[in-house]
Amino acid sequence: MNYMPNRRMTLLKLCCLFAACLLATGCIHVHQLPHYEHYHVPPAPIAIIVSGDLDDYRELTDALASQMVRTYTLFALEAQLAAGIEKSIWAMQPSTIVAIGQPALELASRLAVTDIVYAQVFNPPAQHRGVNPIPPFDMQLSRWMQVSPQLQRIGVVGSAEMHDLIDELDAASHKFGLELIRREVTSDKEALQAFRAMVPQIDGFVFLPDEDVLSPYVIKRVITHGARNDRQILVYSPVMFQLGADLYVGAQQADIAEQIVVLLDDPAIRTRSLTKMLMKVRGEVPTREQG
Repeated sequence: MNYMPNRRMTLLKLCCLFAACLLATGCIHVHQLPHYEHYHVPPAPIAIIVSGDLDDYRELTDALASQMVRTYTLFALEAQLAAGIEKSIWAMQPSTIVAIGQPALELASRLAVTDIVYAQVFNPPAQHRGVNPIPPFDMQLSRWMQVSPQLQRIGVVGSAEMHDLIDELDAASHKFGLELIRREVTSDKEALQAFRAMVPQIDGFVFLPDEDVLSPYVIKRVITHGARNDRQILVYSPVMFQLGADLYVGAQQADIAEQIVVLLDDPAIRTRSLTKMLMKVRGEVPTREQG
């Protein structure tokens, strides 16, 4: 009588039962081989801080919204308390903060984010990246000379913080055969005195928005004194243009948004120049210049 197969089956069943008991009691651990997959890690989100509820800022954020492809969160500094914004940004851990306007940049600089991109900021810290605040002086002077062919000498007044920017204006002036008369000042009183002293020597004046040496009183006096002496005043603020300045130079917000996106796409780029310009001349229809 052949009973060997049955004995083998019985032994096999006993072995399986014994192994199952060991697994149940934790005496045997089954190690699974790792399963490798290719995961796409999305980039960290971007935080955008806007300094206030101005028309230009709204236009710029709208332009950014139409061009951005990465996830971002928008914070309005006037609508939200600075402490609340700081807390929210700490929680989201963005890869980059886009700061629009000086107050937004000051807030962003207090946060532990290494990559900060600024826009519409004069005299930003050197460690940050950003978009130049005004169109290139070459574009400005070219258009100004078309409006005023008699332009030969222009003046500018600024604090030490404006030194590099005035150097750029000086280089562009020489390129166009213009003489630049420049004065460095330390207060609004000095700024007004320096402007009055140079009026007999100049045909036009570049009125830089230098908060270190300007006050509402001085702004009004400079524009009034310039108009009284038939000296053209070029400004970068719509409000100053409304006060009586002759020319207003501004950026096109879609152009600023485009340059911000370029900076976000390539962290190796430090600064971007504007390629377009908006100029208003008193008594003329506003023109948009292409670089």
